[in-house]
Amino acid sequence: MFNDSTFRLNEPRANLYIDAVEAPFKAEPALTKAPEYIHHSSVTARTLLDIPKAIELYDWIIATYPAHPRAATSLFLKAFTYDNDLKDFDKAGVYYKDYLAKYPNDEFSESAKFLLDNLGKSEEELKKMLEEKAKENVQ
Repeated sequence: MFNDSTFRLNEPRANLYIDAVEAPFKAEPALTKAPEYIHHSSVTARTLLDIPKAIELYDWIIATYPAHPRAATSLFLKAFTYDNDLKDFDKAGVYYKDYLAKYPNDEFSESAKFLLDNLGKSEEELKKMLEEKAKENVQ
C-alpha cells in the first residue's frame, strides 16, 4: 500500500485493500481472522482520513465480534475519532463512557478516563495543566 520511492501511502491501493478486506468477511463473518483484518482496514481508512469508513468498520467489529479484544479497541478508537477528528465532544463522551462501562480494565481505560475528563480542551490547555501537575509533584 506504500509507494516504494516516496514511502507514502498509495491511496488507490489502500482503498482497494479496504474493499478487498470487506468482501470476504461480509460474505462469511465467521472467518477466523476477520476482526484482525477489519481492524487493519479501519486503521487504513482512518489514515486516509476516510472517517465515515473508519467508524463504519469500528461499528462492524463492535456489533459482529463483541467478545473479541478488537471490539474494545474499536470502541475506544470510535470515541477517540469523534473526539480528535470530528470534534464531536458529546458523542465522544458517550462512547468513552460506554467503553469504560464495558471494558473498565482494558489497556486503554486510563487513556479513556483522561480523555473523558478533558474533552474539548485544547492541546495548549492540556499542556499547561500537565506542566502545573508536574510542578506540584516536584514540590
